Amino acid sequence: MRSGEAAREGGSVDYYEEKNLKTDEVLYAESPTLEPERTRAHAFAEKLLRDFEAEHFRPIIKKLTDAVGEALWDMVRDSLIDDTSRNVAGHIQDRIESSIAALLGGRKWAIEKYALGSYRQEDIREAVAKAVPKELQDMRIVELEQEVKRLKESLEFARRY
Repeated sequence: MRSGEAAREGGSVDYYEEKNLKTDEVLYAESPTLEPERTRAHAFAEKLLRDFEAEHFRPIIKKLTDAVGEALWDMVRDSLIDDTSRNVAGHIQDRIESSIAALLGGRKWAIEKYALGSYRQEDIREAVAKAVPKELQDMRIVELEQEVKRLKESLEFARRY
């Protein structure tokens, strides 16, 4: 049935069905760049998909989403484990460094806990004393001598004025 006949009988004709009724020469004359391949391809695709239901895609989409979901889970899982591991290690390192800084900084709680507390104090004090190099002791002596000098100058200034 031609498009004109279908229209007269109340039926409808698809745009590409109607164009597909034309010869290759006519289509080419209408659009040399695209025709007749475009019209023939569309007509073929529409004919092929007439009996095709969207549900036919469901198994393909299911396989795709399962594969993507599994790959995403692998990435996220590995990232979560790695991130958690780094966070725990960072927290442990921070606690150790904070304790050492408190001990070396002369914080009372750290001295009482680590040097005077329930640990074997003699062993700890001996280890700390051995670990402090002579250069560090000499630097501290110089710092204390400079502090004494500064305090003497300050006292002398205060006496004069």
